[in-house]
Amino acid sequence: MDRFLKLRPGELARVAELVRIQELKHKLGDRPEPLLPHVRALILRTCRPEHAKPIGAIIERQPFGEIERLVARKLLDVAGLGVDILDLTTKHVELLGTRIESWDIDLATFSLEIVLRRRVASERVRRFAFVERDAEPQPGLQKFLADPSLSGTATPYEIEFLTGLRFQGRHPTALYYYRELQNLRDPLHFQGT
Repeated sequence: MDRFLKLRPGELARVAELVRIQELKHKLGDRPEPLLPHVRALILRTCRPEHAKPIGAIIERQPFGEIERLVARKLLDVAGLGVDILDLTTKHVELLGTRIESWDIDLATFSLEIVLRRRVASERVRRFAFVERDAEPQPGLQKFLADPSLSGTATPYEIEFLTGLRFQGRHPTALYYYRELQNLRDPLHFQGT
């Protein structure tokens, strides 16, 4: 999108983040207090005891910061409460307290573990990981690149494009990448500027 709008790479994302922060400040005021005091109390009360003190210190230093928002959002998701964080009522918090037994976060990897109460769900423990990983190249792409009869004339730009394609649980073949390369080169598929 940046390229289309002739902006520096990442400029659109930076502006969008500034707008989001301004909207949040407008909604919360300039000095955000705790999300809701009883939400913060629930977050700290259900945190694993050995991590409650350091997590509490982080949350106190960053009112409505990333950790508090992340944990609150995931607790709401796992508890099945389809409500926005900023629209929580006392009833929502009470219901959340009856469904969540405990939670824990690894601050190095941002992996989050939430334990539900026994009567709430058969699958009591839910884990979320927020670790960046290098994407494994698709096997079909590897075969395509290894076969010079398919990829021998591909430019670095075209290879970068093909490498950037993502598939939800599907694994295209080498032939798919060859056909995608042909589609990329076909002038009928693109309008002139």
